Amino acid sequence: MAINSQVDQAIQFVLNATSTTVQSLTTPENRQALVGITRLITEAESVAFFGLGSSGIIAEYGARLFSRSGMPSYALNATGIALAEQLLALRERHLLIMMLNGRPHREAMATITAAESLRIPIAMFLGKLDTPLRQHAAEALILPRAKSDHVQIHAPALIAVELLHITFSSMKPKTALDSLERLIELRTLIRPNNK
Repeated sequence: MAINSQVDQAIQFVLNATSTTVQSLTTPENRQALVGITRLITEAESVAFFGLGSSGIIAEYGARLFSRSGMPSYALNATGIALAEQLLALRERHLLIMMLNGRPHREAMATITAAESLRIPIAMFLGKLDTPLRQHAAEALILPRAKSDHVQIHAPALIAVELLHITFSSMKPKTALDSLERLIELRTLIRPNNK
């Protein structure tokens, strides 16, 4: 019986966190930020996704998702001095999307400094509104992260990436469809007999 209770509590924790994320995305401020970030994406030549730790995995996923849909993208997810090599990819006319919980750590500040030196607009997913990082963002989504003593849920950033991918694809349907058709052609080169 205790296992069922623990499983039920875990399920409810994740469902509550997801519900809170969806509710936070519907606020007028976040809806406006989503429109603004979508505009920045459609104006960019490439998108860089910044995240560390678990957010680094989401950054990699975001870069792959957008690349599949015709928007050249890459992840900035290394720590320490290894991040410097990734930052070399930043160029004018790129967009930087940063997934942050609100702390201005060294990697985040170095990335912001590098982007600002190239006049790259920055969009942020922040866990709270009152952070000094916000002043560097052209647009910011405020996505409170569910947290217990033992678990952090990263669904808010993942949901936001998925949502922005859909909004980008709706704004650039030909780009997205052409890229997906090309992807299918390339897959056929790898597995010609796969249907």
